[in-house]
Amino acid sequence: MKAITKAVFILTLFSIISRILGFVFRIYLSHTIGEQGIALYQISTSLFFVLLTIVASGIPSIISRQVAKYNARQEYNKIHNIISSSLILVAVLDLIIVFVMVISRGLFSFLKINEQAIELLYLLIPAFIFSSFQNVFKGFMWGRSDFLKMSIIDFIEQLLRILLCFLLATNLFKVSTLYATVYSLNFACLISLLLCLFNYIRNKGKFKFSKQEGIYIVKTSFPITMVRIVGSLVGPITAIAVPLILSSVGYTESQALGLYGATTGMVLPLLALPGTFIGSLSLALIPDLSSKLALQNNHGIVNQVKSAITFTTIISLILVPIFTGLGYDIAKVLFNSELAGSLLTMSAWIMLPMGLNNLSSSMINAVGLELKGFINYIVGTIGLVLCIVIFPKYIGINAVIIGLGVSLTISSVLNISMLSKKLRIKFKILKTVLLLCVLILPVYILIVNCFGVLKFVFPSLINIVICGSVGALAYLLLCLVFNIIDISHIKIGFTPKKKVKTN
Repeated sequence: MKAITKAVFILTLFSIISRILGFVFRIYLSHTIGEQGIALYQISTSLFFVLLTIVASGIPSIISRQVAKYNARQEYNKIHNIISSSLILVAVLDLIIVFVMVISRGLFSFLKINEQAIELLYLLIPAFIFSSFQNVFKGFMWGRSDFLKMSIIDFIEQLLRILLCFLLATNLFKVSTLYATVYSLNFACLISLLLCLFNYIRNKGKFKFSKQEGIYIVKTSFPITMVRIVGSLVGPITAIAVPLILSSVGYTESQALGLYGATTGMVLPLLALPGTFIGSLSLALIPDLSSKLALQNNHGIVNQVKSAITFTTIISLILVPIFTGLGYDIAKVLFNSELAGSLLTMSAWIMLPMGLNNLSSSMINAVGLELKGFINYIVGTIGLVLCIVIFPKYIGINAVIIGLGVSLTISSVLNISMLSKKLRIKFKILKTVLLLCVLILPVYILIVNCFGVLKFVFPSLINIVICGSVGALAYLLLCLVFNIIDISHIKIGFTPKKKVKTN
């Protein structure tokens, strides 16, 4: 348990720093390229991540699981085999995808995708190749629980990307900010790949291909890859479909792009904030659960899964009353967008299914249920598609938020039910979830009234920080009062030193 706690702390710390940097960068973009520029950026990067998903999305998860298992059994040669086989597989897939992109550029025009967004996508091909290879080496670090090294490399990549973008957009180079984001990402991904390769070689990593490991990595990574592909396709599909649907029900093209840009580029990143903690927990759980399964430590598995679900539920809900009560002012301060504020206020509730889906998907992969997890995801995605097709006529861009909530709820419920059967655990979390949802109401009332009083004293930013902190603390205190958080086992004190007898 100490190892998990340490891993979560390391991952969360660096994730928070990276998120802060990312938000600063997002705020900078919102003020320099505007909502429409962010929409173009979102379209190109969502297509970029689809391509990257096809190549390497399922591979790091399988590598981490196998590396953890082989480490537990001290079968180090097999680690070298699976890394080498994965690199060859990624190289082949890279060649195929780049070739297809080169010969089918006209298809994007046929699909009426914005030409500038497609130009940005093609400029990202180097970043696509570098990232696909570095994901193999990150799977190696993940499986060895080298979370500090992995986090430092990710942080360096993020920092280089932002600093170089700022530099290119200055008067010294006079590169358009939108294109500077692309060039800086290419360079940052190259440096990240070189650092990952150096770490692998430094840890006595070797390159030994094994046909058996190659077949295994293809077979087992396929379901995870398909889940990630479908998930990544949701981005570009909604990027294309939602503006078109909104235009068909009366919005202008400019308004439709602005709505999509505000939703995906401003609101969803804020809703993903709890994922900073949950994602760290998910990353730490996979190699640990894989090791426990290899050693048949069933008691440890049961305790970890139950604790992880309770933690995820609390973290997912802690920002709901804050965003519901202060969402308008938060978006106004951060992005200078009233539209994003109204959307954030109405969409805060989806953080709970988002968090549970994130965690349950990782645990599904860790226990070897990748194919069934893929089926669950498909069922949830059908709900998203139906909402996007049916509801924009009635509720506009809110159809995307409702659809995401429905999709994530369906897949997370199915995943947790499947884990319960696989591990023979009765989670009994419904009562806890309902109680936590009820606790949101008094916290919301406290936040709104606190903000209303303090707005005459402090500027908006300081007022948001104060009221948000008060709300989060009040929520945690209520969890303590209702025994949802148990701290009875925590002891604070000093152990007296034993006196040393002297002759």
